[in-house]
Amino acid sequence: MKKIVFIWVSLSIAFLGCGEYQIEDGQREGAFALLQPGDGQRDHFNEFVGMVIGPDYDWTPAELESLFVSAIDSAQHRVSIALENFESETVAAALQSAHERGVIVRVVADTDRLGQAGFQFLLNTAVPLVSGNGEILWQAEFGKDPVIRSGEDNQMVHNFMVVDTLRLLFTTNGLEGTDPSAVQFGMALHSEDLARDFEDSFDQMFGGVFSTQLTYFSNAVSSDNNRRSHYPTLDGTLELYFGPQEPVVKEVIDSIYAARSDVWIASPTIANPDLLNALRYKKQAGFDVRMMTANNLPREFSDIFGEKVTPNVTQTLIIIDGDQASFLPSYARGKAFLSSIPLIQSVPFFRPGGDPRANPVAQPSDRFIDGTLFGLHQRDPGMPGHFVALKETFRRLYENQ
Repeated sequence: MKKIVFIWVSLSIAFLGCGEYQIEDGQREGAFALLQPGDGQRDHFNEFVGMVIGPDYDWTPAELESLFVSAIDSAQHRVSIALENFESETVAAALQSAHERGVIVRVVADTDRLGQAGFQFLLNTAVPLVSGNGEILWQAEFGKDPVIRSGEDNQMVHNFMVVDTLRLLFTTNGLEGTDPSAVQFGMALHSEDLARDFEDSFDQMFGGVFSTQLTYFSNAVSSDNNRRSHYPTLDGTLELYFGPQEPVVKEVIDSIYAARSDVWIASPTIANPDLLNALRYKKQAGFDVRMMTANNLPREFSDIFGEKVTPNVTQTLIIIDGDQASFLPSYARGKAFLSSIPLIQSVPFFRPGGDPRANPVAQPSDRFIDGTLFGLHQRDPGMPGHFVALKETFRRLYENQ
């Protein structure tokens, strides 16, 4: 573990010293090593190595693909993998090989993404694959016409792999192929607690219980098996929430209100009015509020934040108290959120014109999204780490728009 800590210190010092992201060879080796089985008891329960992935960043998409393959090849008992994006036949072939040598391999996908190369490869093999969150006919309100929710209204945006219920690889965008996002974020983790909690969420989906699985009264069947939300590590405490079981956007809103000086937020869609009201409150109170999004804000919030609209935002990255409060005495440490879940509202339908007699119409809602929200606490204001790398990546993206 001492080697991993040194890796992060070296990485961040290089970053801060030259203004460009410089990866250390040991950091890459540390991620590969963390996803390999080892003999004996480890010194710490929860360990991780963070990654910034993109053509112009520390990890290339090809290296991420190699990390997936290496972890799969090391599997001794079971591989559980859920992907929103799966354009790698190389990783698919590794999964097939693992299955053929007796490893239990299970795959979960979004029904509307099955045309991708990796899923197409597996559909021609004996590897078990379960998909969900396609189009549904939803009885939003008794006595009204049923609502058609399209496949794009219902999303499975998990991108993770659990190996032997002990090692975990998490990314925000998965395996995107030849046309990757400008940047995505990931973590290689060795943690029985985190691996079990991810696998509990996976088990529900593999059993057919996605966010679209509803009771007769249109309530979600999916349940929250995660009994933990905080996981201590030597590189900062991690938080973990699953949607739709957890109110993931509510966790973000609470952290925004608790911020001491600055809130930087990037997400493909920022449409939750309660979240936007929290940001407006902080902006009017003099906080440093910066915003990037791929879609325009709702009309009533336009011209408030000076947001930057760019298609480069393909996942959620939020930095709380990353620039000012972290270096002031007695102030809270910073926190970063990583997620593939867009910041949309929890209201799953609306009535045209506000007419209570009108038939409901479907709209995007986090009640119909299966995904992950990761939180990373800055370990110490005076100690660099992955939090600093995320903060500087946000700054670089924001200033280059």
